[in-house]
Amino acid sequence: MNKSYEEQGEIFFLCRNYARQSKDIREKIDRLCQRAGGEYAGALKRYLTTGESWERVVVEEHISEGTLHRCRKKFYELWRWREGG
Repeated sequence: MNKSYEEQGEIFFLCRNYARQSKDIREKIDRLCQRAGGEYAGALKRYLTTGESWERVVVEEHISEGTLHRCRKKFYELWRWREGG
């Protein structure tokens, strides 16, 4: 992954606290979930923004573990700090 441990942690907690984020951050998360997840955007957003386990998400959203983790990796790689991306 092209992010430092600290950057990954910051992204993780921004996502996990989705409901408390500004409108701009929520829209960014939504946009990146769509870009990274495509048809699996809902499952990706659920995984990133809730405390639900990946096991529960893959079963209930009918997505493979590998697909979910690839989408998550792409989401992190797409995250840009100073740009709209």
